[in-house]
Amino acid sequence: GGVLTGRLDGENCRGLEKAVRLEAWLRDRGLAGTELWAYGDSAGDEEMLAMAARPIRVRGVKLTADPVSVRS
Repeated sequence: GGVLTGRLDGENCRGLEKAVRLEAWLRDRGLAGTELWAYGDSAGDEEMLAMAARPIRVRGVKLTADPVSVRS
């Protein structure tokens, strides 16, 4: 109704919910089954990272402008 409440609209997008939403997003766009690269920096990213062929955990990793230097 156009009123801001501060409440979440649905589940918090972390953990399993993040993976569920990503899977739906990929499916809705005809991308299910494609090679997924993902990066995450918290425990709330584990389920999403588990879906990826190329998961990259960036917590505590020094990132550079050269993507080749970042390894999973």
